[in-house]
Amino acid sequence: PNKKMGDAAASSRKNNNKTPFQKTYAKIPTTQNQKTTPWRNNNERHYCPICNVWMSSDTQSVRLHEGGKKHLENVKLDLEKRRSDKLQKEKEEKMMVDSLKRMERVANEKLQGDLQHFD
Repeated sequence: PNKKMGDAAASSRKNNNKTPFQKTYAKIPTTQNQKTTPWRNNNERHYCPICNVWMSSDTQSVRLHEGGKKHLENVKLDLEKRRSDKLQKEKEEKMMVDSLKRMERVANEKLQGDLQHFD
């Protein structure tokens, strides 16, 4: 029993001698072929759907891209395309409503004509 307590005390002394970084780093699981450093393990990428490009996800890269000439031109073109698509869709919907009204009006006229023949 005493030997086990001594072993536990020795292992706790080993952990206490570690720096906070070593304690944190020791908690990160690694594979045999992989070296993991917590501050450089950011593999996330940022995607800009307007320009169809990938870039580093750090704030500086994203801001540099979003302030760039090509991105701003692509934003402008995208907005213009959305506006024209919206206008085209509204125009098609209006034409559809008008044609349905015309069909309904013609059908009612034919119905009234048919009803007069039966009277």
